[in-house]
Amino acid sequence: MLPFPEPRTLFALLSRAATAPGGTAGIRFVARGAEERLTYVQLLERTLARASTLEARGRGDQCILLVLGNGVDVVELLFAALSLGRVAAILPPLPPFGDVEVFAQRLARTAAKADHALVVTTPALARVLRGSATGAALDLVTTEELAPGARREPTPTSGRATALMQMTSGSLSHPKGVRLSHDALLADALAIAGRLGITPTDVGCAWVPLAHDMALISLLMVLSAGAEHILMTTESFAADPGGWLSLCHQHGVSVTVGPPYAFATAAQRLQRSKRTPDLSGLRAAVVGAEPISATLLRGVHQTLAPLGLREPLFVPAYGLAEDTCVATMGTPGTAFPTRAFRAPLVPFQSAGESRPDDPRALLLVGHGPVLSEQSLRIVDGDGEPLPDGHVGLVEIGGAARMTGYHGDPEQTALAFHGEWLRTFDYGVLVDGFLYVAGRAKDVIVLRGRNVLPEEIEAVALELEGLFGRGAVAFGTVDATGGPEQITLVVEASGDADAAGLERALQRHIADRLDVRVDRVVFVGRGEIPRTTSGKPKRGVARERWSAC
Repeated sequence: MLPFPEPRTLFALLSRAATAPGGTAGIRFVARGAEERLTYVQLLERTLARASTLEARGRGDQCILLVLGNGVDVVELLFAALSLGRVAAILPPLPPFGDVEVFAQRLARTAAKADHALVVTTPALARVLRGSATGAALDLVTTEELAPGARREPTPTSGRATALMQMTSGSLSHPKGVRLSHDALLADALAIAGRLGITPTDVGCAWVPLAHDMALISLLMVLSAGAEHILMTTESFAADPGGWLSLCHQHGVSVTVGPPYAFATAAQRLQRSKRTPDLSGLRAAVVGAEPISATLLRGVHQTLAPLGLREPLFVPAYGLAEDTCVATMGTPGTAFPTRAFRAPLVPFQSAGESRPDDPRALLLVGHGPVLSEQSLRIVDGDGEPLPDGHVGLVEIGGAARMTGYHGDPEQTALAFHGEWLRTFDYGVLVDGFLYVAGRAKDVIVLRGRNVLPEEIEAVALELEGLFGRGAVAFGTVDATGGPEQITLVVEASGDADAAGLERALQRHIADRLDVRVDRVVFVGRGEIPRTTSGKPKRGVARERWSAC
């Protein structure tokens, strides 16, 4: 950490980094075939210059929706909005080959939910949106129209004020804005930086969209130490996943973040391309945003060990946007624990442990102790605390929680249980480590028994030949009133023996979980719908494949 008083706002965090001794650290923005680097001193000055033109647009209290990819503009305009005391939100831009009118409608609903926010986007996307019936009605301004002007001094802001409206996964179709104060964001960023031991000599790297809390908090944690940060565009990762790890070698990256599937994909691409970057400089890789498989992480390490990848390297983390980003996290240099539980796990009952070598055991990853200034407990369906070792619902307390959902008091009331934030996730707490079991809303009810789809997906991907592939399981109600039918969608290669693989999957899952999978649907790599962080969208998958 920098030897200065802790900042009270996010803009003060940037100011502190800019006044650090030496003042040479900054952010390197990497797009396909191009790089641009700004020191924190340069970023601060450009931010204040853009604040004056941003201030001239729209109402003084208007929320700023930044519909931009990872790049210089989104970072400058984010801090420009914060310097004015405005609330900002970052949204992903139109995806390649996306339906313009559908995108415009979702954006319009989000802008309306944010009290008719000012939408800032690129000139190219603005032209597309203005050409659509819905987009033409948006309050749009382009990054070119917000060119730097005269320097404007920042507006004094309270740490309790809302800084960010984080749009939750899927919220572009059903907007739900998580209101996060400066205090909450700083509490999480500083706690993560402390747990990871970030110093000014570290170099961070991320490609996850800044619209996602994982990418934003990784930027803030590196900024809190005045360290160097590499911000890749998501398109760069998609075009060359292995390039992410090659970039880590090129720029001496010591800490990076990403969902598990991204590490697996990058490892496979590097192996295929015969590239051999030296990865010995990486000391911590934070893994989160989707269920974490110990088997997958060990497979990644086995693939990359010849390139100098350290062991232990991976740091599992658990959290949610409503708690800023991370609530629990492991410690660098310490192997993450795994525990073998008897499958299946039954909500609100003791999670019986098994031998790790038991082929029927369900191996779960320990997501580390709770971060400083936060607390965690496991409760039953009535909200009563459960003893350690029981499967229950995870609730979080502490400084990083949201103040509520913007303009939605009913959903805000549902999200809180007194002072505790409901996560609607199932988990087991053992020796201070959280073992995440699955989402309560996705539970499949099978003949009176609760089945967690995450278990089915994890067991499916144990099958030989499916390493690094994707899977999503969901239940559909039998129209005759019978039990739910379980569908498993698996990404498989085009030359796979579909009939043989389906029988093998059904047999393997039945042996391990005593669960019958009724249908297996095979799709190509990358066809399973995911959030920007890589989580499978079970609701979308159910709509797409339940009638197949």
